[in-house]
Amino acid sequence: MTRLPAPEQWLLIRLDEIQLAELIERHIDYVDEEGRSVHLTTPFVRHYLQRHDDALPTVVAIATLPIVLADGDLLAQHEGLDRDCGIVFHVTK
Repeated sequence: MTRLPAPEQWLLIRLDEIQLAELIERHIDYVDEEGRSVHLTTPFVRHYLQRHDDALPTVVAIATLPIVLADGDLLAQHEGLDRDCGIVFHVTK
């Protein structure tokens, strides 16, 4: 008898300061006056953790299948975040 591997399970987690700093630094390389990569300062990262001005998108759910709307349209037109509804789509093809 073969045993299938467990399916991937996606979840939303709240990042702490260190995790958020690492996430930002994965996408943006901050450099000092001499061009060397540097870590973000704590006040900079705390600012992003405590933003309440809706400048950053809010994620409310993760969907692994397209969502069919009442009119028959599909909500998952692309992989990633749908900013209008706050859903991250990760649809396996």
